[in-house]
Amino acid sequence: MHQQLRAYLRAVGGSDWPHHLTLARLVARTLHLHRDALMQISGQATYHYHHTLSYLVPLLLLPGPAVLVTCPATQQYILHGQLPQLLEFLPIDKPVVTAPTWPDKNFQGLLLITQADWLRGMLAATPMIPSALPTVIDGLEMLETTAQAVLTVKLTPADWEELTRCFPQARQAIRDVLIKLIHEVFQYPRNPYGCYRLSRLAIERLLQLLTGLLATYSVNLPQAWQQWFMMLKTPQYHCLLANPDADYGQITLQGFPLKIQDQLQALWPRQPLVFLGQQIELDPQAPLWRQRLGLTGLEAINLAFHPARAQETLSLYLPQRFPLPNTPEFAPYLQAQLGGLLWQFQARSSRPENPWFAVVIVDDLPLREQIAANLAASFGSQVRVEAPLRSERGILICRWQYWVAQSRSFPIPQALLVVTLPIPSRENPPVAARIEFYKQQHRDWFREYLWPECLSRLAQLIAPIRNQKTLLALFDTRIIHRSYGQDVLNLLSPYEPVEISQVNALEPWLEELKLEAP
Repeated sequence: MHQQLRAYLRAVGGSDWPHHLTLARLVARTLHLHRDALMQISGQATYHYHHTLSYLVPLLLLPGPAVLVTCPATQQYILHGQLPQLLEFLPIDKPVVTAPTWPDKNFQGLLLITQADWLRGMLAATPMIPSALPTVIDGLEMLETTAQAVLTVKLTPADWEELTRCFPQARQAIRDVLIKLIHEVFQYPRNPYGCYRLSRLAIERLLQLLTGLLATYSVNLPQAWQQWFMMLKTPQYHCLLANPDADYGQITLQGFPLKIQDQLQALWPRQPLVFLGQQIELDPQAPLWRQRLGLTGLEAINLAFHPARAQETLSLYLPQRFPLPNTPEFAPYLQAQLGGLLWQFQARSSRPENPWFAVVIVDDLPLREQIAANLAASFGSQVRVEAPLRSERGILICRWQYWVAQSRSFPIPQALLVVTLPIPSRENPPVAARIEFYKQQHRDWFREYLWPECLSRLAQLIAPIRNQKTLLALFDTRIIHRSYGQDVLNLLSPYEPVEISQVNALEPWLEELKLEAP
């Protein structure tokens, strides 16, 4: 395998990533020994798919069937960017199939399947994928979110109609509960997340309805309602939400377990697994991630391929004297900083033939709208809010999720300006439910949940700009003034601090805002 991969790399002109052979040997050895491994790789390598070749070759050369589990984007890259050349170069005739389930019992090739389809197949009452198959799971940083989405059960207006058809004699009782539920949800104060946690009274009404239907009629509940019935009986272990649709006056309910490890922990021992992906924790053992996914009982080899200092050093601007995000002074000083920095970039690229592109990451909706309005007043149509650019020159203002999902459709920015650390907001109903669950368990909800999630998000944010001569600016001085800030600097390493002449750049903005220089 080692010689064939080396020959292939030479045939295609080599690679800038130095870990191909090392990672391929580790994957091949782990698959051969039927052991489990967790391998964290730098964000820059995973963003550019450098690592995919190192598991594709061992999987293709492995005798017998195997499974490759990835996110859809990685699967498309492999199908169209790597497999055609590999299958032409390697002396094998192993079939490669893309499907949501196992093709047939006699299949001896490589199955390419998405994380969501693989989890659905493994969680089915009758597993749709054979056990004991060597399995590589790429994109471990997405696995927890995908698992939560797969385990989420929705109740749409169509499900209420189905419940009424199953219990026609209780049509009025079902309708009364639905009307009360809709009325209550639409009375909630609006939030930017579009969902609301069900109240204790709403949960009791739903539980009483379903309990009464089962006690009165000898008819089984539809599948989705059976799952909701179980969640309603243990609301402390589930997040139960309502999504209102103001246009139609309807709601959709969705619920998912707060301890997904209870559903997942039985899956992992069925087959030897190799997990690969971006760094998810500073600790290469990833103890918190493994605990949340029910992987604590598995013996694993844990390795971390860290960024190469020469190639992946970040240029980091971290203002030393700056108001904290929870103070009233933060927003106006932020406006001045953003305006000054962007004015500098535009001045340096004043010629039309010199494109410039900057990204402003801000998750708080009111602050995002305020920043967009102020920058649009100065930069006009160059400012875009979660929308494609109109030219090669522009400013994109967006949430961290938008940038992570859409960054490949934009040019590499000259500046990535992160307003605050991407700590999950406690105002977000699913986040609030998880915090409450951690409190009930007497656990440190910040250190075990919010902070690891923040570091994972930050790693995904900066992945596109490693080795791109992009300025990374972080305006959240909690990095300096809080003990946990050192974790951020460790995550960003290697980085080189950048000093910017603040006052000269900010003079016009400070004068307009009637502020003194920070």
